[in-house]
Amino acid sequence: MTDTDDRQELDATPDQRPPLASRGIAIIAAVSAAVLLFSVSRYDYFGDELYFLAAGRRLSFGYADQGPVLPMLARLMDTVAPGSYFVLRLPVVVLTVLAIVLCALIARELGGGRGAQLLAAVAYATSPFLLLQGKMLTTNAVDTVLWVIITWLVVRWVRTRRDRLLLCAALVTAVDMQVKWLIPFFWITVAVSALVFGPRELVRRPLLWLGGPIVVAATVPTLIWQSRHDWPQLEMGTVISGEQGILGGRVMFVPLALLTAGYLGAVLLIYGVWALLRHVSLRPYRFLGVSFLLLVAIFLVIGGRIYYVAGMCGVVLAAGAVGLAELVTRRDPAPRR
Repeated sequence: MTDTDDRQELDATPDQRPPLASRGIAIIAAVSAAVLLFSVSRYDYFGDELYFLAAGRRLSFGYADQGPVLPMLARLMDTVAPGSYFVLRLPVVVLTVLAIVLCALIARELGGGRGAQLLAAVAYATSPFLLLQGKMLTTNAVDTVLWVIITWLVVRWVRTRRDRLLLCAALVTAVDMQVKWLIPFFWITVAVSALVFGPRELVRRPLLWLGGPIVVAATVPTLIWQSRHDWPQLEMGTVISGEQGILGGRVMFVPLALLTAGYLGAVLLIYGVWALLRHVSLRPYRFLGVSFLLLVAIFLVIGGRIYYVAGMCGVVLAAGAVGLAELVTRRDPAPRR
């Protein structure tokens, strides 16, 4: 059977996903948006936002510690509404709400019903760090949501095997490389874990490899800028590692990372890793649990910031919600009257 036949068979297969909890997700998204919109109007510019505004007035292919996306976005919003920090932050509010919705959609892709979808959305929406960064235009806020989009696309590919999803993931990766240089760590760990635990065909798909040159081509101007300025972005690693020492260094890395997710988020993160590694229903996605652990280990060793793994929180929270829903169902199998 050819790849075309496979795709036609998949397209003809009825959607086996649970019903979408559209109303509940919409309510959670609306409440989150209202909270964020109220919050972004309550205080003046954050230091990094002033930096982005200044950088946006001198657009370039690269900067000492980031790519050109945030300065371009800051300049655009400041052109639309000069001097308005409320308007400046609107894109990150939209992106954060999108991440909340995608977290629920990932839970659905993993087989989670309405309860699991809503639990995943609530966990993301109540995470102190994920919600806090949605109030400010920062590289972390944008980078995190782009990771969530990419993991959603990868999860959908595992379920559908539609390769265009991998090309879409590569295109989002190309954009993310203009924000931060963390996303290559994700793809390296995904490739390694998929080769060991499956699905091995993930790393053999032509459209995934086609995306590689696209990412490289989009990043070349930034790389040229960095090389002409003695790679200042790489030197930031030493600075960041020193900052982490103030927060307890490697000893406190995992505890503090869990605290940023909040009480519900911490529970779902821990159980989500367990579910991805051990639950039979989530076995096709086990490589993502391994990838998360590998990322934690990598950032722990190199002295990265505790929120560098935040981009994978969406899929792990979703897996935790699905796993807990399955656990409740097994303990209470009889329908209540």
